[in-house]
Amino acid sequence: MTSPAPVSEVSAAADASALGYAGRHRNGRLRGPLWNRLAVFRRLGVVGLDEAVSGGSNVLATVVAARLLTPGAFGRFGIVLIVYGLVIGVLRSAVCTPVLMQAVRTREQIVAVMSATWMFTLASVPLLGLSSAGAMLADPELGRALLVLTICTPFLIIQDLARFLAFGFLRPGYALLSDTVWLVAFILGASVLVVSGNGGLMGTLIVWAGTGAGTGLLALLLWPPLRSGRPAVSWFAANWHLSWRFTVAFASAQLSALGLTLIVRSMLNAATVGAVVGAQLLTRPYTTVEMALVGAGVAEIANSAPADRHYLKHAARTSAAALVVAGVNAAIMLLLPDAIGARLLGDTWGPAQPYLLPLAVQLLAMAFAVGPRVGLIGAERVDLMLRISLGFIPCLLVAALGGAYFSGGVAAVWGITITWIAVGLVWWWIALTTTRTPSAATPVPVSAPALVPAPARAPAAVPRPRPRPSPAPRPRPRPYSLEDSA
Repeated sequence: MTSPAPVSEVSAAADASALGYAGRHRNGRLRGPLWNRLAVFRRLGVVGLDEAVSGGSNVLATVVAARLLTPGAFGRFGIVLIVYGLVIGVLRSAVCTPVLMQAVRTREQIVAVMSATWMFTLASVPLLGLSSAGAMLADPELGRALLVLTICTPFLIIQDLARFLAFGFLRPGYALLSDTVWLVAFILGASVLVVSGNGGLMGTLIVWAGTGAGTGLLALLLWPPLRSGRPAVSWFAANWHLSWRFTVAFASAQLSALGLTLIVRSMLNAATVGAVVGAQLLTRPYTTVEMALVGAGVAEIANSAPADRHYLKHAARTSAAALVVAGVNAAIMLLLPDAIGARLLGDTWGPAQPYLLPLAVQLLAMAFAVGPRVGLIGAERVDLMLRISLGFIPCLLVAALGGAYFSGGVAAVWGITITWIAVGLVWWWIALTTTRTPSAATPVPVSAPALVPAPARAPAAVPRPRPRPSPAPRPRPRPYSLEDSA
């Protein structure tokens, strides 16, 4: 019979085998730093593939809607997509990103996270219902479309939250499986609509939102922790310092982009805006990968030890991977043949060509800046992130509007690109001079999520009381003899 392993070795093996990304070789030794480094790159690849699948389903839904619907119905479908993007964007800002930042603590607070998610759902669904009822008065078809979205929203929220929990627990394969199921289900439903040719707005929405809601319901049934908790605000109260900052950053970015588009359209013309939007479609591959790198990078840093060197290593790794993808995307944009460009953008290809070079340089600048941004978020320096983001928006608006006023649309895009370069330098300067803020719960080498109970560890040995020393033996009396009485 072999002797039992020490307690420390048993606990390390349990933690490693529970996650599936670490463990033992065949000779029994724990996998070392090289395996952990390869696992990081493997997870980044899986997260990138998941974002591609997730974004591809939305792009495919837009293409199918454009082929099946009339221009008016397609415009209503676009409004529904915008509303969905706003709801999911606020969810990610208020709940999902703080979850990624605190991945270690989230394993112990999964019930509180789900309680906050149910509270967010209870707040968003009535608002969507009111917007649907209001739209019914002015545009009944749009009101019915928003009603379909309102019905599907609770399960769409669960589907997106489950993806981010998988990222935070370093199990991105589950997120990829969920998004693949949604994509395959949508392709099957869209094929029926295309073959029949009479889907209409309601049919297209039911296929797109309904398959997504079905995926969320499937995750709810297969992952028991998603069914835990009751609506409560305790998690929001404890993490409000993070939720409101991310929400403000998201809202300010969306409103500034919308305002910039409207102002440029009023200063120039709709054709210029269309050319810029058409050229920006060619940057979609990089932006998809960037979202994946942000989510995966924040989760990796949150699960690492609070060491300054490790945090900078993650930032450099993220920017290096982003620069490779941005370089490939920029090269394809600049070397794209006219025949393929005309097939992709149609009549917009010709007016969009002057914007390709500044947008290609802008991709490289964004890739340069994404690493320290991910590092600061993972290091829980959200205050710095918010200040830089809010300070970046006025600079971007001034550069874009100044360029549009003095020299047209191309100069406006170059102004945005130069601003991105300056902001990237600021991001890196702050990252190199900022240390990581220690978390309340000290991160340990990644252990199993709360949903998978780890094997019980051997109880610590209880020290036994030291025995009291026995008294020295007394000398035995000498026997009595006649000589003593003499």
